[in-house]
This record gives sequence, structure tokens and C-alpha cells, in this order.
Amino acid sequence: MAGRNVNGGVMQMLFEYARERHGSDGLLIILHKMMERGYGGPKSSQDFKAARKYSLSHLELFLETYLATYGDADFDRMNREVAKKRGVVGFLVKWAKTPESLLMAAGEYWPNFCDYGKLEGKVENRHSGVLIGTDICPKPIFCRAFTSYFMGIMDNLRMKSVAVEHTKCSHKGASCDEWTISWKG
Repeated sequence: MAGRNVNGGVMQMLFEYARERHGSDGLLIILHKMMERGYGGPKSSQDFKAARKYSLSHLELFLETYLATYGDADFDRMNREVAKKRGVVGFLVKWAKTPESLLMAAGEYWPNFCDYGKLEGKVENRHSGVLIGTDICPKPIFCRAFTSYFMGIMDNLRMKSVAVEHTKCSHKGASCDEWTISWKG
């Protein structure tokens, strides 16, 4: 994963969520398990610098450890809730205001989160669209995390009957990852 990095703000939000949801002790449990697996990065959300890039392995290890520690439902909830927090996503949602404009701006804002891969949004009709990710899911856990994360972004727009489905997967032979998103206004 040389050369693949994630924005420190992403890591800050994940560490903050774990601390808010499970308390300081819950975050320490995750950190100790991560360190047992070789993690040597920042130890708190404040230690991550929002504008700095960190190895994608930090995010991968956090996601894997969180899932193993707190289970499927909590993992999905975490990714969905983190998408509702402040930062670039909050700004993007305020600016976009509609699912259609949000989808069309996805590619432009992707580099604010990661310095690898490409994300493209397309509107299919008044109530659906797709996000197409090229080289954004280095491991299957990212596919799952992004599915919940994209659901959280749509929650910010207060759409009804939102559905996000991971319809193409690079880990199952597809040339890219694709999420179909549908909603009612």
C-alpha cells in the first residue's frame, strides 16, 4: 500500500466516534488490539493532524479492529454516523443540497479524503444514481465501510427511503466498485 494515504481528519472522526460511543476505555481497547498487530501511529484523535496524510494501513487496521471488537451492527453504525460529522462532508452536503448535485460532486471531493483511486458519481434518474470507485477498496472491509458511509451522507440530505447497495465489487472480479443509491425526496 505504498503511496496510499488517508486524510488525518478521517482518522480523527473515527477515533472521536469510538471514544464517544464506547468511552475512553473502549477506545483504549481498540488501540491496544491495534498495537498488538503492529500499529505505531497516533494514539488519540488529537494526535492526528487534519491536513496531514497518514498511511492507509492506519485506517485499514482501525476498521478491522473495530469490526472484530464491536461487531457488524456497530461497525455499520460507526461508518454511517461518521459521515454525518463535521468537515468536508458537512460542507459538501450544505453546498450540494440535493442527491443529484452531491453525486455529481463526488469525484471532485474524493481527494479531500484520500490520495489514491478515483470516485465518480452519475445520476441515473430523479431518484437514483451510482458511485463508481476505481482502486478505492484495497480490501473488502473498505467496500463495507463505504456502503455505510455513503448511506450516512444521504442521511444528511434527509431523503426518505434511502438505499445504498454495493452492486459491483473489485474483490469479486469486477473492474471497479459500484454503489447504486436510490432515494425518495
